[in-house]
Amino acid sequence: MSERKDWCSNFPDEIDGIYYGHCCRRHDFDYSMPGDRHLRKIADERLGACISAMMAAKWGQKWGGRWGRLMLLGVRTFGWLPWHYQRTIWGRKLSDGERSELGLEFGIGGSADH
Repeated sequence: MSERKDWCSNFPDEIDGIYYGHCCRRHDFDYSMPGDRHLRKIADERLGACISAMMAAKWGQKWGGRWGRLMLLGVRTFGWLPWHYQRTIWGRKLSDGERSELGLEFGIGGSADH
């Protein structure tokens, strides 16, 4: 198995054996795309929902939802910095290879959702 990249900056990509780094990977991709504050909010809410769904499978809706809302609170509070200034993954633009690795050709609202 290949080594996993840290997609959930300053937050674990896996808890209690549940890997949800793909949720953060999609969120990073969304932040790299042009958009307004409304689209940023959609990306943040999608991240929270994705993590909640992953965690609910093992922890149940109540606790899984809380983990997703904690992540949502974090990105709503601190995510404006990379989104606002460069639309990058924490300070650098996605390369063509990284875009290909993500397997996503569309930004928020596109048809290539996970």
